[in-house]
Amino acid sequence: MKYITFSFLIGVSLSSLLISQWSLSATVRVAFLEIRKPDGSLLRYSQDGRFTHSAISYQDGWLQAYPYYGVQKITLEQLQHIGRIGEIIEIPELPELTEEQVRPYLGKPFDLHYSWSDDEIYCAELIAKILNIKPEPMKFDPQYWPPSYQRLDGQPGISPDRLYKILRKRSYSR
Repeated sequence: MKYITFSFLIGVSLSSLLISQWSLSATVRVAFLEIRKPDGSLLRYSQDGRFTHSAISYQDGWLQAYPYYGVQKITLEQLQHIGRIGEIIEIPELPELTEEQVRPYLGKPFDLHYSWSDDEIYCAELIAKILNIKPEPMKFDPQYWPPSYQRLDGQPGISPDRLYKILRKRSYSR
């Protein structure tokens, strides 16, 4: 029993170290989350998609836009309850986000229509706007999206997967 308790405490301490390393660094980081369906399969928005959510580091937590909650600051623990962090990309040349950069978005409702406007915001749009990444024509594959989203095909926007590819292409580290 003592061995199990000791092993558990070491595991918790190592996890805390990793979490605090993600939480306290002054480097801007973008987290990309994988979300699983009830059957355990990966939720996808496209054939080659992997990520269904993203968040950006802010102060000692994460800034995100999420359905029903809109744009809000959350803890790493809260972020991990949404899904598994599959990748974190660091952008070392950017200083930590300021309140001035974040204020225009905090409290905005989540955009269920994935439009590139400032009235409502979705996760990848939030990060792209903060990082000055331009939108691209979106594709709403009928295999993954309900028919009502097909009308949005070609509209400007960005997905978590596309945001990830853009940041990786810019050679930011993981």
